Amino acid sequence: MTAALIAKQIKGSGFRGLLNYVEGKEGARRIGGNMVGRNARELAAEFKLSWKLSARVKKPVYHVSMSVPKGTKLNDETWNVLAQDYLEKMDFTANQYAVYKHSDRSHEHIHIVASRVRLDTGKAVDDAYDFVTSKKVLNELVLIHGLAPLETSLNEPDKRAPTTGQKRRQMREQKEYDSGKRDKPPEPTVLEQLQDAIDKASPDKPTMPVLIERLKNQGVDARIQYQSTGRINGISYALQSVKFAGKKLGKAYTFPGLQKYRGVSYESERDDDFIKELNLRPPAEQFSIQQPQELPQKQPPEKPFEKLPQISAEQQERAEQIYSIAWNVFQRAFRQGKALEEIPGIWSYRGENYALSHSQESDRFSISNRERGELARYEAGLVQLAQAIGQQDLEILRRHDSAQQQRELLEKQKQQEQQTRHKKVDYER
Repeated sequence: MTAALIAKQIKGSGFRGLLNYVEGKEGARRIGGNMVGRNARELAAEFKLSWKLSARVKKPVYHVSMSVPKGTKLNDETWNVLAQDYLEKMDFTANQYAVYKHSDRSHEHIHIVASRVRLDTGKAVDDAYDFVTSKKVLNELVLIHGLAPLETSLNEPDKRAPTTGQKRRQMREQKEYDSGKRDKPPEPTVLEQLQDAIDKASPDKPTMPVLIERLKNQGVDARIQYQSTGRINGISYALQSVKFAGKKLGKAYTFPGLQKYRGVSYESERDDDFIKELNLRPPAEQFSIQQPQELPQKQPPEKPFEKLPQISAEQQERAEQIYSIAWNVFQRAFRQGKALEEIPGIWSYRGENYALSHSQESDRFSISNRERGELARYEAGLVQLAQAIGQQDLEILRRHDSAQQQRELLEKQKQQEQQTRHKKVDYER
């Protein structure tokens, strides 16, 4: 049977939390690797041996989730060979690693836990091009092992790659970071950050105004250019004072490309007034929702947070993704008067399955599920607790966010139509 092959890379700083996660899943099995440890505790201690070779590496954990589509089954031997080939082609030729197979989802997948620190040199594997390299490696593995071509909606030339100069800069900064001459690892280019922001803002095929609002909330100044005739001339994006026309990011990021490749919905009569209004709104760094002046300023509860457990790399990523969505939902509920002060100083918004709460004084924000309790907790926007977030939670809140935005935009449209009718009546009189 043929199958598309997909891999997702994550880097982190804690081996034990990740190993607890991949081992703890129901039906999880360790099927390969080059380590002798028998459980998460022993493997974490073994991984630390390589980490000690390079204390400068702040994120020694390399986590790869590799999957095939629903209904596709591969035996353990095939999965093991795929994991080994992938690591070797990603230059993990002298690194510790362990492979786990999961069957808890509708599609079969494996988790590769590896150390980024090489045992032969004590240096970290260069990751300046790992995203691009991974795509090429997956395509090679597909051909080598007789799998179907990699399925993706955004392949070149739909998505522009950084320039050669930008890649060289990333490589230089990565070497400086590995040698200790630089405190932080190289950041993605502005082009890559913009592409990533647009990808994250459009998975549920939103309307064009909703997409623009989400980008504004992420700090991206997205604007639609109109001609004097009213026709749309294109879309541009700006981040950190750097501006790109949509076509500079790739075909999938132009105004027509967003509709063709990302499924973004646009209707002139429905959307243009809202788009023009959003064009005037600054991005999130300069813009903040003004809360009512009468919002009470009270002290948060005296009970301190309990000691926090270690958060795995996957949980950390989901917590960061769900935070911006849940915060937008809460802010809209607050503006509409649906958030209540159930506890002094703590404002809460309760839906059918989820509850969101915020303490303005301490800037603490919490996401809870009616059946499973607290899913995530943040303080000043930083993750403090994220033990129970699932992909389903992320999708449900994302859909709620989209529906909430649609309702808000439709309400504005009705108000504008009413104002227009009133003006017309006054004029006729």
